[in-house]
Amino acid sequence: MNSLFAYELKSQVINVYGNTVLLELEDIQKAARWYADNAQGCIDEALNGDVFVNDIDSYIASKKLDISNYLTGNFIPWLGFWQKAVYLKTGESVPMLG
Repeated sequence: MNSLFAYELKSQVINVYGNTVLLELEDIQKAARWYADNAQGCIDEALNGDVFVNDIDSYIASKKLDISNYLTGNFIPWLGFWQKAVYLKTGESVPMLG
């Protein structure tokens, strides 16, 4: 797998049990959007009091930075990111190690 920032990628090939899954730019962006939305959900839970965080201002600032990085591609995709991208594309939750 590449160790490039997401904004540098146009596509990524993932091998799952000998089968190839081609993740195109739209798939990578869709997964990044999922992570951005998830980070916003974490902010919302903290603000609503659904979860407790020690320093809410710092937590929110950190999550907002995460959102910005996901939306601009300013992050290096990790194994879990690729797993989520494959799931969003195929609907299958597959182990990436094994």
